[in-house]
Amino acid sequence: MSDHATAKSKRMPQVLDSFALVVLFLQQKGWEIVSQHLNDAADGQYTHLMSSINFGEVYYSIIRTEGEQYAEAALKAIAEMPIEIIDPTREQVLAAARLKSKGNISYADCFAAALALEGGLPVLTGDREFEKAEQQGVLVEWLPPNR
Repeated sequence: MSDHATAKSKRMPQVLDSFALVVLFLQQKGWEIVSQHLNDAADGQYTHLMSSINFGEVYYSIIRTEGEQYAEAALKAIAEMPIEIIDPTREQVLAAARLKSKGNISYADCFAAALALEGGLPVLTGDREFEKAEQQGVLVEWLPPNR
């Protein structure tokens, strides 16, 4: 993989891709980094953002690997975390569509990217599809890949 500049995120909100929370709940490589970001937010009294589209991805990903009961427990845990779930606006939907039209990135990932662009925030992810989003101006803080 090519070397990428990583957005510095100490003590600042970020957009969380589903990858970050799945890593956390499944305790995959990089889960400690995600946990630290959430602790920093709680200590700094700010919230991270997540598109409701990516929130849905967390839910179905955990159902697939751990079952519905664990996924429901994860939803309850997320509700207690310093994360604001954002329903996409029409502008975000159109921005996601533009991102999708320009690169080989999943439509769901385009919602995280659109939210990040709108807020001038980095996306916390390890999903290598975001390399294409970086080429379109999206800031990314990279977690270790797990796939």
